[in-house]
Amino acid sequence: MALELAASRSGARHMLSAAEEDTLLASPEPLRQKPLVPAQVGRAAAMLQHVGIDWPAAEAHAAARARDDSDHGLALLAAVEAGNHAEVKALLAKGANWRKQPEGHASLPRHALNAAAGSGDNAMLELILNHAGEAVTKHERSVALMAAVNSGSRALADVLLARGAEKEETLVFQAISSGRPEAIAIAIDLGVTPRMPPFWFEKLRKVCLDGNRPDVLARYPGSAEMAARVEQLDNAQIAARRAEYSNVLFHMRMRHLTHAVRNLKSKRSEVSRYEGTAERGRYVYAPNDMQKHVVAWNEQGLVLWTSGGPGPKLTVLAAFESAPPALQALAMETATWPHADANIREWYWVSPSASDPDAITRSNARLGSIVASFTAPSTNRQNWPAEAQTLAPASQIAHVIRLSMQGPYELTSLDLDWLMDGRIRKGALSEAVELAAQLGIRWPQR
Repeated sequence: MALELAASRSGARHMLSAAEEDTLLASPEPLRQKPLVPAQVGRAAAMLQHVGIDWPAAEAHAAARARDDSDHGLALLAAVEAGNHAEVKALLAKGANWRKQPEGHASLPRHALNAAAGSGDNAMLELILNHAGEAVTKHERSVALMAAVNSGSRALADVLLARGAEKEETLVFQAISSGRPEAIAIAIDLGVTPRMPPFWFEKLRKVCLDGNRPDVLARYPGSAEMAARVEQLDNAQIAARRAEYSNVLFHMRMRHLTHAVRNLKSKRSEVSRYEGTAERGRYVYAPNDMQKHVVAWNEQGLVLWTSGGPGPKLTVLAAFESAPPALQALAMETATWPHADANIREWYWVSPSASDPDAITRSNARLGSIVASFTAPSTNRQNWPAEAQTLAPASQIAHVIRLSMQGPYELTSLDLDWLMDGRIRKGALSEAVELAAQLGIRWPQR
C-alpha cells in the first residue's frame, strides 16, 4: 500500500484516510488474530512518513483499537481463565470472538480455546469446542492439544485427540518448555518422542531432575544414548576451548617472529613486544598509532584485549568482571604495563583449567575481529596472522614456532638460509635477533 500511494502521488505527501488506516490495522491472517502492538504501529508510521505518507496519531489509534472489545473476545478469555461457566455461556450466546488475543507474548496463542484446553476443566473445553464447531482448524486443535499437555491434563488431551487434534513433534518440545515433568510424561505416553538435539535433551534432563522425576527421563526412548552423546560433545567442547589457549599463544608468537623476519627486509611501523616464557608472560602488538592488541597469560589462563578504533570503551575491571578472580588480577596487572592500553574495545579470556564448557571462555569478540583471529585454529594457512601469509617462508616460521613452544630452540643452518635469503636491511639483523630471543629462539652467530 505504501508503494502504491507513494507512486500514485508522484512524490507529493499523502494523508492516510480512515479506510486506509483500517486496512493497515486489520489482522493479515483472520484465523490468527494477533493483538496490535501500538509501539510497533508507531514505528511503522515513522517509516511511512519518510516516503511522504502521513499517519497522524497512529499509535494512539492502535492503542484504542487494541483495547476495544466490542466483539467480547477479551471478556470471553477472562471468563474462561476465571472458570466462570455462566459468563462464558452468556458471552458465547453474543457471538464472542474466541480467537481474540490480548497484547503480550506467550509461547502458545492466548485465546479462549487454548485457555480452556489448559484449564483442566473438561466442561469448559467442551463449551468452547461446541461453540466454535467446524471453524476450528486442524492446526488449532493440535495447538490446543499442546496447551492441554502443558497443563498436565491427560483427560483434556484425550478430548482434543477425539476431536481430530494431531500429535505434532513440537508437542514434546512445548512440554519441556513448560518446565513440568508431568507434561513430558503425557507426551511420552502419547508416543511423541522424537530424537532430539543435545540442546533439547539437556533441557529435558534438567526439567526431569529438577522436578525430582528421574523416572520420566528414564522412560524417554534413547535417553541413555543421548546422555552419552551429550557428555561426548561436552568433552569435545572442553577440549576445543582449552585448545584456544595454545592457539592464541601460537598466533601471538608467530606474529612476533614474523615481525622480526619482515624487518630484515623492510622497516615497518608496527611495534611488537614480548616478555616472559610460554608458561607466563605478556605481549603487545601495535599495527599503528591508534590500536594495540594486548595478551597476558599464566598457569591460570589467558586474557586478551584490543584498544583503540571506533566504538565505546570499557575499563579493564568492567571488561573482565565475568573472569575468574585470578584472571581479573592478571588483567589488572597487565593494564599497568607501560606498553599496554587500558581503554578496552574488545576482550576475551580463557580459563583452561575449568571443567564446565560454558565457564572456560567468555568474550565480546565479534566474528572476524582481531580478537577472534587470535583464537582461530593455527593449522590452516588462511588462519595465520595476515602479515605471515605474505611471507614466502611462512610455513617455516610456523614450524619453528611449534618447536619453540616446547622449549628453547636454536635456529639450524636451514632455518638461517631462508631467513637470510635476499638483501638484509642495514641494522635490522640485531633487532631480529633480539625479537627472536624474546621467544626463546637463539640465533647463532654466522
